[in-house]
Amino acid sequence: MCTVALFWVATGGFIALAGAASDDALVELLLRDSSIVQQDGWNIVHISGSPFQRGFQQGWYASESAAAILYAYLDEPGSEYREKSRGIAKEIIWAMIPQEYQQQMEGIVYALNKKGHFCDIWDIVALNNWADQEVYEEVYNELYAEQSPVLLAKAPGADRCSAFIATGDATVGGKIVMGHNTWSVYNEDFMYNYMFYVHPDQGHDYVVQTSGASIWSGQDWYMNDAGLMVTETSLQGDASNPAGVPLFVRIVEAVQYTDTIDDFLEVLTKDSNGAYPNEWLIGDAKTGEIATAQLGCEVCEVHRTFNGFYYSSNYPWGEAYRAEQGDSVPEPDPMHFGYARRVRWSQLKEVHYGKIDLKTGMTMLSDHYDTYLDRNEPSARTLCGHWEAEMTDPEFIGVAGGAYDGKVTNSDLALAGMGQWVRWGHPCGMKFDADAFLADNPDWAEDHGPIHVSYLRTFEKQSTGNPWTFVAK
Repeated sequence: MCTVALFWVATGGFIALAGAASDDALVELLLRDSSIVQQDGWNIVHISGSPFQRGFQQGWYASESAAAILYAYLDEPGSEYREKSRGIAKEIIWAMIPQEYQQQMEGIVYALNKKGHFCDIWDIVALNNWADQEVYEEVYNELYAEQSPVLLAKAPGADRCSAFIATGDATVGGKIVMGHNTWSVYNEDFMYNYMFYVHPDQGHDYVVQTSGASIWSGQDWYMNDAGLMVTETSLQGDASNPAGVPLFVRIVEAVQYTDTIDDFLEVLTKDSNGAYPNEWLIGDAKTGEIATAQLGCEVCEVHRTFNGFYYSSNYPWGEAYRAEQGDSVPEPDPMHFGYARRVRWSQLKEVHYGKIDLKTGMTMLSDHYDTYLDRNEPSARTLCGHWEAEMTDPEFIGVAGGAYDGKVTNSDLALAGMGQWVRWGHPCGMKFDADAFLADNPDWAEDHGPIHVSYLRTFEKQSTGNPWTFVAK
């Protein structure tokens, strides 16, 4: 039987691909120059070609990840939250997405449907829009006379991650060293154990940590072959501009199409919508310069240096950023998990300044010193976060979450194939014990349901016993 398929090509628009002897031949054609390797809990995937091809390859190799994140972030098909998210995607977001990324998402849809995970383009756009959702939700309600109240974002929100970037006299050899660990609930983020090395037909090659359904990271760990090194931690704040462009569009464009800190910041900040405010840590491996940029809505507070150590832990310290966000940012509080980690970062800066290298970066991301309790014990306030171990802050008691990965790199590795040392699971190597957590929190299973219990066990299985491991282009 002859296969006929409609799909996007780089020149734009749908064309028919006919004459393939079988579906297998069509898939082989679309998977050309791509690959996947499993390594110590990670999936290392190379995707290349036109936007549609790259999307197809991403969805094909990570279809289970994509299906899981669609459920975890958008709820089941037909639910109120999912339908509202799809409506916002269709009526507001789609027109803001450049054609290249529209095509990439179409490729993801095509692959997922061929794999039996049935969805459409509005599911994928809504998934990518999770961090921007609240900015556009009220506008959607007004435009379409929606009577339901504004729905709070269901997907994991702000206030997660620990990160640093150092250079010059702060590091061994004077080169940039950058590190990051991602925080969230394990049952909603276990699908992020993918590193995609992207080889597009336009722009720079780049690496992004993401899932099977997202064209951006969300975890925000990137490098490109021009030597840009990028990570962030999210901040609290609610200043927004619903006429602005979604963050997921701006960050992918910045990584793919810029090669200096100036150009990166220009693309990232242009037409900002204020959603998902962050402190971005940016390095240029070619020059050794690093920057921190606290990006809100109209404010982007930037500090730059060739000698120094910037660190971030979800705490908004910049005066301009705090002024824009007003009462939505927290005041200094020794028990606040962002502020306590900021205190710890300042201590580690004093201890390690001038000696920071890859190994030191791994050690800092694995740190368990709780400055509030003044003891070495994992908690919601330690740089290697363990919400499941928290016994003090009621916000996190009984929550299965925390730091679930670790990544470190330096400027030499970034320029030599976007290399990095990564660990899937707690950066410290401690095992998350799902049985023990469920026994200690007997209401969790009933509150979350059997699918999320299975997701929790999946994370435990994925993340147990993995070492730090090296990956590169």
